[in-house]
Amino acid sequence: MSSSQRSMESVKEVVSALRGTTSFVEKMEFYDSWAPNYDQDLVVLGYNMPSHVAESVSSRFRGDRGSALVLDVACGSGLVAEEMKRDGFTRFVGVDGNEAMLQEAQRKQLYRDLKQCILGDEPLPVPEGSCDVVVMCGALSADNVGVQVLRRLWVACRPGGLVCMTHRHSPENQDYRASLEEELRTMEDQGLWTRETVTQVERWFTAQETRGEEGGDHGGVQETRGEEGGDHGGSVYLYRKL
Repeated sequence: MSSSQRSMESVKEVVSALRGTTSFVEKMEFYDSWAPNYDQDLVVLGYNMPSHVAESVSSRFRGDRGSALVLDVACGSGLVAEEMKRDGFTRFVGVDGNEAMLQEAQRKQLYRDLKQCILGDEPLPVPEGSCDVVVMCGALSADNVGVQVLRRLWVACRPGGLVCMTHRHSPENQDYRASLEEELRTMEDQGLWTRETVTQVERWFTAQETRGEEGGDHGGVQETRGEEGGDHGGSVYLYRKL
C-alpha cells in the first residue's frame, strides 16, 4: 500500500511498532522497510519539527547562508535540509545510521555528501570544527541516541557556529530529558558553548484525526493522542560554540 493511501490509524501503528523495537538491529531493519513511506507518513502525522529547527537556526545565524556548511546528524530522508534550503542554506552533509534512509535522502539531491555512522557510538565522520551549523532533529530520546552525542556535535562545529537539537517531552523520556539538560548545562558551565534560544513546541505531531461519537462537542475532530505524540510537546535547543 502506498503511503498516500495510508490512514492516520495505520501510520500511528507504524510509529508504535517502531517504539516497540529494542535492539539496534531491530531498529535498522524497521527503518529499512519504512524508508520508502517515511516522508508521506510524517505528513499524515503533521510532523513539523524540521521547520522549527530551520526557523531556530535562521533566527540566529550570522554570515553567508549560501556558503555555510551544515552537518545534518540523524538526517533520515532529508527533511531538515529541505526546510533549511528554503531559508537560503545550500551546502549540506548528512549523517545517519540507516542506509535505506540515506538512499532516500540521496534522491533529493540536497547533500554534498552522505555518510553512514552509528550515532553516539562512533565519532562523526567530518573534520573537527569544520561545520558552520550542526543540526540533530528527532533523535535525542531514551530509545534512540544517548546524550553523549552532544559533545560529538560540539566537536564538529566551528567556533562561533550553531548547534541545534530537538527533544520530545514524552513520559518515557523524563529521565532522559533530565540527563540531557544536565549535560547541556555542564557544557555551558565548562565554557564550551552558550545558549542562544530554547523554543518550546506544544505538539510534536500536529495532525488531526476524525473520531466517532467520542468527538462530542469537538465535532469529531481533535489532535492525535496517545503514544504517537499528539499531546506531547518538545524543545528546540540552540547553542553557539565558544
